[in-house]
Amino acid sequence: MLCNAIWFLFMGFNPPALEIPRGYKWLYNITPQRYSFALLAGIVFGECSDSHLAQMARAQALRQPLDTSDWPLGCQVITNAPPSIGKAPIKLYIQKVFGIKHDHLGEYLGIMVAMIVVFRILAAFTMRYVNHQKR
Repeated sequence: MLCNAIWFLFMGFNPPALEIPRGYKWLYNITPQRYSFALLAGIVFGECSDSHLAQMARAQALRQPLDTSDWPLGCQVITNAPPSIGKAPIKLYIQKVFGIKHDHLGEYLGIMVAMIVVFRILAAFTMRYVNHQKR
């Protein structure tokens, strides 16, 4: 229970991943839930091509309206955001705040599978060598 509480604390929600103090970054990097969250958020919110982002920047510079209703979810602009965020697409927001990049999905998946394998091996060794029947 304590491990889960610590892991959820350092998963990257509060404080955001890029604002975690340098001394605690190692804890952020070994948190298993971080990689499953990054994989899910990267798949759902991280997909937006560079051409779409360039079109959005061009339209914003020229102050022209742009219909993004047919574009992926990562290209949608965050509405009612605080002034510190501005009018940013969801993809750029999750990169800026959580450090999640759509290009790293393979890395997140590989680390998540490796952690599952490591925990399974640790559980197997524990069941083999820890005997609770001895008095």
